[in-house]
Amino acid sequence: MGAEQQAVRQLEEAGLLASDMTFIHLCTSTDEELRMLAARGATASVAGALEVFMPGLGQPATNRLLAAGVRPSLSVDTETIVSGDMFGVMRATLAYQQLILAGAAGPMDRVPGLPTFDAADLLSFATIEGARAAGIDDRTGSLTPGKEADLIMIRLDHANMLPATDVGATIVAGGHAGNVDLVVVAGDVLKENGVLKGGDAVFAEAAASRDRLFHAAGLPLPV
Repeated sequence: MGAEQQAVRQLEEAGLLASDMTFIHLCTSTDEELRMLAARGATASVAGALEVFMPGLGQPATNRLLAAGVRPSLSVDTETIVSGDMFGVMRATLAYQQLILAGAAGPMDRVPGLPTFDAADLLSFATIEGARAAGIDDRTGSLTPGKEADLIMIRLDHANMLPATDVGATIVAGGHAGNVDLVVVAGDVLKENGVLKGGDAVFAEAAASRDRLFHAAGLPLPV
């Protein structure tokens, strides 16, 4: 979504910008374009870890999206470049905001009055806003009567989580996948007592796929 192309504006002028669209990497989109998204009810996703790490994408637009009236979801984009761990994505997104507040984020520092977000917002971005962007917030994304039983339980008695005086902030600042004790998807238990069910078969399949690709490319297998 480069500033030169102004793709959002082009869609708006063509009458194509709509509420069933989700935009990612709005780093260089103009503030006016972000307001166009809000006016049309379109959604946006911030790939905070990738956008901070990968040169050329620009700066995460989280705060500017909030200023335009858009609550973004969070995403990963490319797991060959950054981890697919949503805990890390939340932290990277928060870290960039801290650069803005510290006056070390370049052009963003010159934007007065940008709204900020906190740990509770990040948890919302990572859950219900993701479901809303995917168009499935009527059945998942929050613990609400009538929705599917999609949930995780996170241990707060692990060393990296102690002492959890603010649970939301503790999860965002210190949590990782190893702290997830239980995963339930549509009522099915996929991880219990910290152990992923059926994981061995998935891991073996992934390793076999890697070996096949390395062999086809004539590369030595990693040690």
